[in-house]
Amino acid sequence: MIKLFLTLVVFMSGAYAAHNGVIYTWGYASVINDILQAVKGAITGIDTLVKSAMAIAFFIFAIKKAMDNRVNPVMEFGKLSILFAGVSYFFLQAPDDDKHRFVIEDRVTGEMHTVSQIPIGIGKSFSMFTILEDGIAELMETHFSTPESISYRNAGLGYSLTTHDNVSKMRIMDNYYIRTYNEYISQCVFYDIASGVIDVSMIVDNDNLAGTIFNTPSSRLTNKYTPTTPSGETLSCKEVATYLSNTLGTYIGDVEKVAAAMNGESLVNF
Repeated sequence: MIKLFLTLVVFMSGAYAAHNGVIYTWGYASVINDILQAVKGAITGIDTLVKSAMAIAFFIFAIKKAMDNRVNPVMEFGKLSILFAGVSYFFLQAPDDDKHRFVIEDRVTGEMHTVSQIPIGIGKSFSMFTILEDGIAELMETHFSTPESISYRNAGLGYSLTTHDNVSKMRIMDNYYIRTYNEYISQCVFYDIASGVIDVSMIVDNDNLAGTIFNTPSSRLTNKYTPTTPSGETLSCKEVATYLSNTLGTYIGDVEKVAAAMNGESLVNF
């Protein structure tokens, strides 16, 4: 009973503020907002008939329990009444007022949402757990991370997946390089595969694709396109492969900087 009373006190705290708590997120504020909006829809969709049916079911169970000779009927009915009242108040009631309004704040993106008509039990649970999570993460990062390093609190949940997805969507915008690359693949790499010089499995099952396709033994010729030679300069496959490989390194560096900028960071290579 003491634990129940303390829980009630905690849930009731802050009930008269403009909102009843802040729910912190780290890169997924919109997801939590969607979840709480679904909770709001479910709770507000419970009509009076459903609540009446739940109350009748509870009292039938309470009467049955109270008639059990092995327990004290008064105590059992009292405990079940308190339980039902607590569940009803904290999880089934969601009027449109400050006590049932919560703010979602994203620590990574700065995104904010306000959700209303959220049951106190659900909203306060989200709020308390995320505040605790934020505090623990801050302590851990203060003592177990290097300054200015990528951390959970400044990068967010799923940082590596998001960064990989962003990079995979990026494309080289140099049309001369793209044209040179396409002709090199069709005139040099495809020829090496067709003549058996390169096994196609070396390209499919390879963790260094650039090192494989730019390492051609072919003596064939292909064209290299640049702003100074827009019509193309005929060179050997080996020469064009060296140009494509060296230039690709520059473009990869540019992509890394853009990907970092998309996450609000600056890229420093050590």
